[in-house]
Amino acid sequence: MNPSFLRIGSRKYSAWIFAFALLFLASCAHLTSLDRAQDAFSKGADLENKALFGQTAAGPASPETYYTLAYGEVKNALRSKGKLARVGVLGSAWSLKALCEWKLKDYEAARKSAKVAKENLLTGPGRPELRRDYAVMEALDGLIGIERANDDLYVFFREKNPSAEEAKSKYNQLIFSENEPAQLQRAMDELETVYSRVANKHEVRIYLKSAQLAGLKVWSDALDLVRRKMQSERTFSGTNSDWFDTEESRFLDKKAQYLKDLGNLLPGKKEHPLYDYWNKLL
Repeated sequence: MNPSFLRIGSRKYSAWIFAFALLFLASCAHLTSLDRAQDAFSKGADLENKALFGQTAAGPASPETYYTLAYGEVKNALRSKGKLARVGVLGSAWSLKALCEWKLKDYEAARKSAKVAKENLLTGPGRPELRRDYAVMEALDGLIGIERANDDLYVFFREKNPSAEEAKSKYNQLIFSENEPAQLQRAMDELETVYSRVANKHEVRIYLKSAQLAGLKVWSDALDLVRRKMQSERTFSGTNSDWFDTEESRFLDKKAQYLKDLGNLLPGKKEHPLYDYWNKLL
């Protein structure tokens, strides 16, 4: 496990996943505003991915700049809903709006847009790319849940400087609890539900499994943060040590399961660069 959470903040974990979601949007070349929105969205995702892999992006623009631009363009496109519906991209336009809102952290708006997107995708022409859009919209609650758990964890440890007991309590609230499912648990379970519904669509399953692996990165960092708190207070022994061993074992079991699932979806299995990426990151 890599204790890098406090150094890199909350954005890095979602960038790589987000690029996958972009692949599933239907082609919007028929309509200028929607085409511009998708182009801006692509540029934002590209900047995030370059940052994720440590590459320096040229130019002063940030990902948020492009997402804001994409958001404005897609809202403009949605002023002509009839035209979008006639060419079969209304559901995809709402999907893009939802993804922009997600990336701009307007989570409630993203959920509302995803709901409308799904309604329109269900009544659309049934093309394969629209069915993929639908799966992404179904997964959006889980994606938001992972990001919110990540953000909440980041803020808690950076701003509160909690005690070890407070850190454990926050872990049970955000990451895993045997009593009531924690925030990250619920999000990953939601993604698993969507995953089980798209058994024959490998590209969607790869995306969803990668999203779950990103959730495991949040879990991994949470364990590291709690452990370091215990060590700093010299309480990493006895009951606390047993608790940590149990939680780490849960994490490692999930890691093995998710990596196995991902490997089975990829050509080359464990030799595939994507498998290698997640295996090394976790």
